[in-house]
Amino acid sequence: NRLSTEPWSFSGRTALPSVDDHSTGTAIHGLVRWRPFQIDQVNQNRCVLSLLLHPSPEYPFLSEIAVAYHLGSLGLTVTATVTNRDDVPIPVGVGFHPYLAVTTSTIEGAELEVPAHAFVASGERLLPTGEILPVQGHALDFSIAKTVNGHELNVTYTELIRDDTGLATVKLRDRNGGLVELQVDRTFPYIQ
Repeated sequence: NRLSTEPWSFSGRTALPSVDDHSTGTAIHGLVRWRPFQIDQVNQNRCVLSLLLHPSPEYPFLSEIAVAYHLGSLGLTVTATVTNRDDVPIPVGVGFHPYLAVTTSTIEGAELEVPAHAFVASGERLLPTGEILPVQGHALDFSIAKTVNGHELNVTYTELIRDDTGLATVKLRDRNGGLVELQVDRTFPYIQ
């Protein structure tokens, strides 16, 4: 979600997040958004990118990040791996912001289904409060497909509803019937 710009500590080191969302005065979109990844491997339907993330005031830890993209018969699979290259335990959070596109000129009339029992409450600056609230009976309840008309969604869902294989599937269907699905495995307890 977002971080306050207040210093935080882990493994005896202090991090100083930088503001990159000036409208809320928070840190958002993580540390590697604008970093140059190296191309490690390219095949017909797969590529692997990596980045050695050196310590900085924002994240005073050494780590290596690899992201593999594989296009297969079931769609695009993205696998992220973070390796601790430091001499202390490091905090890690991985998040993606996939864009679910519709085939129509606007999103109006589209239906969204988010398989979740709860969402993370946030305050005025959209910082998480730590409170987990049920979606049932709330305007943010998309556990059963419903129109996105009139909704502004800037929310983190949790307590995901998963199938027998452990996947949670978000579905977006536009008014022409075009359908896009996003699946996350058990390593992702949140959808935003």
